[in-house]
Amino acid sequence: MKVLMTGMMGVGKSTVCRAVLAQGRPRALCGFRSRRCRPDDPRGGFELVTWRDEAAVFAFPDPDRGPRYRIDREVFNTLGVASLQSPAPDAWCVIDELGIMEQEASFFVTAVRQAWAHSATALFVVQQRALPFWREVLEIDEAAHGVLTVTGDNRDHMAQTALDALLA
Repeated sequence: MKVLMTGMMGVGKSTVCRAVLAQGRPRALCGFRSRRCRPDDPRGGFELVTWRDEAAVFAFPDPDRGPRYRIDREVFNTLGVASLQSPAPDAWCVIDELGIMEQEASFFVTAVRQAWAHSATALFVVQQRALPFWREVLEIDEAAHGVLTVTGDNRDHMAQTALDALLA
């Protein structure tokens, strides 16, 4: 099964994703997670980290652009694309998370679409503000694919809900 998970910034989507992986214990993974380079610095940039712990910084603070980041789309088009290559037929494809920064990395967007289409088990976490773009790219049919929204009220049991949907 395939699950698309979304929610407001800071609500706990990544925490839910980690809990799903801990409870589901997939034998093999493809995909990646995004994280702040310096968790204590909200302007410290972001890096893409594969499930094999390969990492590259894709967003850098840019003093000339004010609060906006300078984006290295090649990180998505190289390491991001490579991370989506499935190591085994039963691998779970897990992306935590898709947002707006990578939308212009065309090779990456195509690879994400293909990973969604060809993975038997997929959990993609999407920033709520980027959901319309990724829903269109992935051709989400809400009747056929679970779309879960994490909120402050449901996050404590959302990992089990997502895992049940993935294993259905």
